[in-house]
Amino acid sequence: MNSLPNIRLYAHFKAKSRFQYECETYSDEALFFLRSGKFEFLNSDGQWTAVTAGDAVFCPKGFTFHRNVIETVTLDMIKFSTHADTPLETTVFRINDRISEALDRTVSRFCTEADIDSITRHYCTDICLEVEKLLLSAEKGGTALPCEIESLINDRYTENITNDMLCELLNCSEATMIALIKRAKNKTPQQLLTEKRLKLARRLLVETNDNVYSIAEKCGYSDPLYFSRLFKSQTGLAATEFRKKYRI
Repeated sequence: MNSLPNIRLYAHFKAKSRFQYECETYSDEALFFLRSGKFEFLNSDGQWTAVTAGDAVFCPKGFTFHRNVIETVTLDMIKFSTHADTPLETTVFRINDRISEALDRTVSRFCTEADIDSITRHYCTDICLEVEKLLLSAEKGGTALPCEIESLINDRYTENITNDMLCELLNCSEATMIALIKRAKNKTPQQLLTEKRLKLARRLLVETNDNVYSIAEKCGYSDPLYFSRLFKSQTGLAATEFRKKYRI
């Protein structure tokens, strides 16, 4: 890194039910740290992405940020310029302890480059440096994450796996996890999970005498009615019809 990031603006927004502007194009890099609530934004791939409490969003210079509040939000925003290499597309990541502590120590509600106080500048600079490290680390390790997701699904697909559980195990945000696995596999984690479970269900229907309730449970579904509907929607046949047609 050639120099410290230059803090252009810091703002803290509390209990906002809407953004003042539905979209905004930034002349510098921008960061949003969501303390509470939920909002969505149109990412660099043109897809709406949900951001939940504990997530942060990096917006590259020149990006037009389209956003909508889903649940009343409290968030911090930092605009900054830097000579460091940063991603060319929007990136969602989790707020770590160091960033969280620095955000808690900032004292201003709204300040620009001209009137920012020394304490706020210090902590905003520290936050930006930490974010740059996180983004660089994510770029280096990003190709490994889809493999980790798929491996977890393959190992634990009969358990009650949720996106929240995967995010916690992998220490990443839901938006990042879904974006990376879709880019690598052209499927969501839940689609991969469903495929794995229904493959097992088809095998059990053909090879065993287990009833549908038992098969649903063995495949990770606690609700046999949901399993039956899902199985028919995915295969075109009811479970009993599939067994009758394909059993040797």
